[in-house]
Amino acid sequence: MLGLFREAFDVEDKPMIEAAYANVKGNLDAGGDFWAEKPVSLGIDQGGTRARRMLEAMIAKEAASG
Repeated sequence: MLGLFREAFDVEDKPMIEAAYANVKGNLDAGGDFWAEKPVSLGIDQGGTRARRMLEAMIAKEAASG
């Protein structure tokens, strides 16, 4: 049974996750904006989303104050 779960992940889920990550990473490495990617936000993502927005605000404030 574990083999079936592993195969399903390796064959179906993992390639999709890697492709999505490569797409976003390529944009960010080129200086793109994370939010310009329009990520789908699930309810479980709220903590991470809030933390990212707080960090971005703190970095912007620090950069503005020199």
